[in-house]
Amino acid sequence: MLTNEIRALAESWEQMAIDIRHMLHRIPELQYNEFKTSGYICSVLDTLSIPYKKGYGGGTGIVAEICGTGDGKCVALRADIDALPICEETNLPYKSEHEGLMHGCGHDAHMAIALYTAFILNELRDSFKGSVKFLFQPAEEGDGGAEIMIEEGVLENPSVDICIGGHVMSEYETGTIVYKNGSLMSSPDNFEVVIKGTGGHGAYPERCVNPIVVASEVISSLTSLTDTNVPRVVSVCTVEGGSCPNVIPSTVKLTGTARTFTRQSRDEVERLIEERVREVTDKYLCGYNYKYIPLYPALINDDEVTERFCESAAKIVGEEMIVPTHQVSMAGDDFSYFAAAVPSTYVHIGCRSGETDEIIPIHNPKFTVDDACLSVAAMCYSQFIVDYLTRE
Repeated sequence: MLTNEIRALAESWEQMAIDIRHMLHRIPELQYNEFKTSGYICSVLDTLSIPYKKGYGGGTGIVAEICGTGDGKCVALRADIDALPICEETNLPYKSEHEGLMHGCGHDAHMAIALYTAFILNELRDSFKGSVKFLFQPAEEGDGGAEIMIEEGVLENPSVDICIGGHVMSEYETGTIVYKNGSLMSSPDNFEVVIKGTGGHGAYPERCVNPIVVASEVISSLTSLTDTNVPRVVSVCTVEGGSCPNVIPSTVKLTGTARTFTRQSRDEVERLIEERVREVTDKYLCGYNYKYIPLYPALINDDEVTERFCESAAKIVGEEMIVPTHQVSMAGDDFSYFAAAVPSTYVHIGCRSGETDEIIPIHNPKFTVDDACLSVAAMCYSQFIVDYLTRE
């Protein structure tokens, strides 16, 4: 339904969407400080007279809404808006103008795709009932702005029935939509361990309990907790201790991440980390402090919403470009809060140009997005939303 109209509208709005992404790419901002970004999104919505409310999620979040011809279901489309503390190395003509910051995770594309979808659906609003909410969410890369926005009521008035989201991925060529039923992404929890030794002169290690030595054994023990069968990942990512080449410090601090998919395995890894730390520190007769910091829940896709999305997307790109994966991702995304609140699906959007086989992953200073993926994603989102709102 309306597939030809969606294609025609996508073509007419494509250059504007590309220009929007390039502008957003120039002004990356970190979590809760996306003020230029938020202001620019509002200016685009103003241009098309699409109503919105701002000030969510610490001040920079935005909720825009397009209403159809009468009462009906409500679909939410989420786009994350924050950037990363990365020095860009792309040499693009629209590269970051904010030194040390970069849209290295493709959130500039996510925002442009959501606005692009809004352009299309705004012109088709007489063709469906119900409404569409566009959730421009801060702080996906850090504290989880999704949870805050949900607490502020973005899924209410009107109540959201289903939510969709996605992520551009350079592992897949433009035109490809990759989906997975059920568990997709992990809970990305953090942990901190402070090992308390006995400091002293580096010339007399026998008079000390060197926390660096203890930390090295702790790191080895924690790393062995990674188990692909669970699945579970434990990685120590920072080591802080010592400031002088001939002084054994009194403490060393370790921080890291623990990735799991169920409440049971989450509780288990929290316990196992402390057990391993205690075993090693007891061996060396020193103390420790331990803190486990839960972040997002695991991201679980709803099977029915996922299947319906794929049916709609196939009308745009063809069934051969709708690719299933059985691989869970040990990355995390706070879209999981939306998925826990309402039936949802989250897909991966191919963004690598067919002109290259080189895969530059997200969070890399050379990461780029093929602009052609914007049209693909916006058409797939629009087709699904129209199908859902006209079928219900």
